Parts: sequence; structure tokens; C-alpha cells
Amino acid sequence: MTVDYATFDLERNLLDEERDPPRHTFEVFIDDSRYSVPTLYLIAADEAGAIEATRRMVVDSPHHLGAELRLDGRRLIGFGSMAVEDEAN
Repeated sequence: MTVDYATFDLERNLLDEERDPPRHTFEVFIDDSRYSVPTLYLIAADEAGAIEATRRMVVDSPHHLGAELRLDGRRLIGFGSMAVEDEAN
């Protein structure tokens, strides 16, 4: 089989930012009753999706006591036991 690339029509490849809200990689720290240190998860989403996913992580597990959502190390929001920012930070 021979493929002739010149015969393909060029289609404009839209970036995600042009179609949908921008996506980022968010850090989620989970306070889990089974472990002594928070568990780190990474989420690729837009901000609203990341907030909802973080909230669901706390609601959907009886072991998850709280969660904190961060972007590039900056705290965005906390839920449950991590709802109030620690004064030591």
C-alpha cells in the first residue's frame, strides 16, 4: 500500500483552548485515614473539572477525609479536613 501525503486535505487542527476551556495538570493531595501522609494524584482538566473531581474524591470514599487542589504548587481549594489552609504553610 502506498500513501501519498499530497492527496490529503489539510484540516485546521484546533487547539483545546480554542474549543474548550484550557486544560492544566492539577495536583490533588488526599488526606486518607489509612495513611499517615497525604496521597498525591494528578488530574488533567480545566479548573472547574478539577474542582469537581477533587470534591468527588472526598465524597466517594469513606477513607478520604479531605482533599486539597493545587496548580503549580499554589493552593486553589480544600475540602473536608483540608478545607482550612494550614497556618504553617
